[in-house]
Amino acid sequence: MIPPRIWGPPPHGPVGREHAVARVVDLLRQGRCVSVVGQHGSGRTTVLDAVRDALEDAGRDVRLAPATWRWSRQWPSGTPLTAADREALLVQLDLGEVMDLGSAESDVVVVDDVERLTPRSAEVLGALARHAGVPVLLTRLPGSGPRSGAAFSASSAWVEVPLDPLPFEDLHHLLDQRLGGSLAAELTAQVLHESGGLPGLAIALLDAGLAHGSVRWTGSHWSGTAGWSRELRPLFDALLEPLSPEPRAAVAVLARTGGVPTDVAGRLLGEQAVSSLYEHGLLRTTATHDGTQVALDPPGLASHVLAQEHPRLVFDLGRAHERARADDDPRVRGLAERLVGSRPPAPPAPGGLPVDRRTTRHDLVVALDTWRASRHVRDAVRVLHLTSLDQDAEIIEAVLTQTEAPVGRPTFDEVELRSAAARWSIHRGTEPRTAAADLRSAPDAAPEVRATLRLVAYLLEAEFGSVPGDYEQVLTPSLVHPGFEGATARFVLAACHTLAGRYERAEQLLGTDRPGWPAWLDHGADLLLGLCALARGDVTAGVARGTEMRARGTASSSPSAWTGGTYVLALGLVAQGRLADARRHLLALLPTHRPWTDPLPVRQACHGTLVLLSAATAHDSLTSGLLGGAGAPARQSGVLPWGCPATVHAVRAYVDGEVEVALEALGRCAAGLRRRGLVLPGDAADLARALLGRDDDVDVPAGDGTRRLGGAYLEALLDSRTALRQHDPVGLHTAATRFAELGVLDEAARCHHLAADLFHRHGEPGRAARERAAAAAAHPRGARAPGALHQRVLSDREREIVDLVARGRTNPEIAAELFLSVRTIEGHIRQIRRKTGATDRAAIGRLGTRFA
Repeated sequence: MIPPRIWGPPPHGPVGREHAVARVVDLLRQGRCVSVVGQHGSGRTTVLDAVRDALEDAGRDVRLAPATWRWSRQWPSGTPLTAADREALLVQLDLGEVMDLGSAESDVVVVDDVERLTPRSAEVLGALARHAGVPVLLTRLPGSGPRSGAAFSASSAWVEVPLDPLPFEDLHHLLDQRLGGSLAAELTAQVLHESGGLPGLAIALLDAGLAHGSVRWTGSHWSGTAGWSRELRPLFDALLEPLSPEPRAAVAVLARTGGVPTDVAGRLLGEQAVSSLYEHGLLRTTATHDGTQVALDPPGLASHVLAQEHPRLVFDLGRAHERARADDDPRVRGLAERLVGSRPPAPPAPGGLPVDRRTTRHDLVVALDTWRASRHVRDAVRVLHLTSLDQDAEIIEAVLTQTEAPVGRPTFDEVELRSAAARWSIHRGTEPRTAAADLRSAPDAAPEVRATLRLVAYLLEAEFGSVPGDYEQVLTPSLVHPGFEGATARFVLAACHTLAGRYERAEQLLGTDRPGWPAWLDHGADLLLGLCALARGDVTAGVARGTEMRARGTASSSPSAWTGGTYVLALGLVAQGRLADARRHLLALLPTHRPWTDPLPVRQACHGTLVLLSAATAHDSLTSGLLGGAGAPARQSGVLPWGCPATVHAVRAYVDGEVEVALEALGRCAAGLRRRGLVLPGDAADLARALLGRDDDVDVPAGDGTRRLGGAYLEALLDSRTALRQHDPVGLHTAATRFAELGVLDEAARCHHLAADLFHRHGEPGRAARERAAAAAAHPRGARAPGALHQRVLSDREREIVDLVARGRTNPEIAAELFLSVRTIEGHIRQIRRKTGATDRAAIGRLGTRFA
């Protein structure tokens, strides 16, 4: 078995903590003492490495204190000091010798893991900081004393720098750089969830996946699964090492239950245990339909605890079981059932969790246990809500084939189960028309269920085919039927209206009360209402609808409502020009399973939107990872905005520098969708063209529907592109003002810079200076302009082309040297101009000089 690598980047490589490193270096240069606080695996020692390199590059002498476990001075014999020898050396030092260790002007003393120091060692180092004024940099675990005893209390003011969990994009960039190739974003999301954002643990999880072969190179990107394995025990044990027995028992209970209501956690787990776990950074708070819960952080800790065959675990769970059974609160008594019996994850069996699934998913485990005991349709539907198309094929197959036929009065659960079976068959390769025909026939279903299934099949054919011209005449007669047949007819008719661009009619159908509607239809109706509001140009109402759906999803623990609300909210934020905010909301969906059983699933649309926004905001590393893990969109619905497979294909061409190819593909997609009667997704495809086609030599017309969907942001974007194409600095100034009013400061600064360049060319230096001042005021930290560009804006290939342009090479010469086509080079140059604001080849050449 190949052991996982030890956390630590290559020399001068990315550490994922660049901002923390810069802050620590700045504080030490000011003579301040710094305490870096983080869990095991948070990168404390790695930060010290990077800080030491930066300080030594600046001429400071970094003194690694003898008590440190990682770095130590050596005895004259050249052999490293043992732990006892290091402590003995410190005891022998007197104050004068300590002061000789360094000076405040040139030296910095570094101590890694200060909690390992004895009081005597801390006293010596405290004296150094207090009397000699030498700045001290130390690291410590959460919950340990900030200065390791009273010896530090009288020293100069300390500044604490916490190493918080890495967000998605920072972790993705770190893993991407470490592997040296594009990483599937879904794999990053899985690693982020299991590691809780701790970079050391994330690296170990990824390396264990590589060692086991569950993470593989596909030829274009790294993909697969990464979760807990036995080789990672030392890393997880290190997180539990500082805990006393009572907090460890609480960890066992949380691992088995998945979470405990916040208001009863102290009673069930012990107040001191809860405080200790919070102090050590091992608890997180989550929202559920029962209120807030406390759960383990990182989540992978649950898999580690449950995989241990330790008698103490059984004892702790037994005591917690007795406490829970005797509690007055029914929520606590309900937890008692999870504390006994077979421990999750369930053993491999028909319908059990796959063998290679190393992540404990408590909600799915509980739902599976309930379904195995009953085999009822309602329990089967609950399981399918919690599954993933990509990872849970074995579970889905078992549930669809082993659920017992319903008896008694027909319920809507049967409709939902049969609809899920149809979608699953399409995902497995069945033609949509065939799946719809099978759904429509259903000879063993009750009459009311069969009538409802015919309506669901009609929508399925429209979704994967086209909206018939006579859909209103076909569906209207079914509206008068009572029960869920009439509700389904109302929803299907509204869905066809929405897709066909008849938004007011859809809102008339769905805007009234929907009492008694199944959640399956109700959440879908909210999705349609949000899309209709945005398509009419009412961005405020669309954003409000998306926010409300997310709140309902949280309150009811509904993945469908939460995911649909996030999708609608993201589209609304795009119309407001807040592309980065929209992208961050969609990124939060990656670590979760995205529902696939809904009447109009947003799964593929969320992915396409995230890919598009990542490319539009120049996040090249993330875009490549998303494109690498795109899967097979042809077997999924593409009728919602940016759910069309052409969106992903176009972005792939766009990233490769083939902008015209990307825009042509989106244009064909828009025309094809409209021929099928799908007006809304056609308008969205044109909006994607407008977002990607910002260059001065590319004309992308936008119709009224597209302009309403794009909102004020698209209007400003189109105005700026027209002004740039016409070399109109006044028009660019007007567009910059509109961007500033919308709060899109990057674009405002970019337009001001471009206007300044044009005014300078026109011989108006005064107006050019005012535009540069406006750009600085709009975005003080800099914008995409030749004089203020940071290299991170460009991809490696683009920086290579900038360098060759700076050397005076022509496009054919660059193409020959890089083994690319001239058309691809032209596309890359357009990308460089869009990202940097460079208006001509000379400006691109100046970028190359700046980089050099």
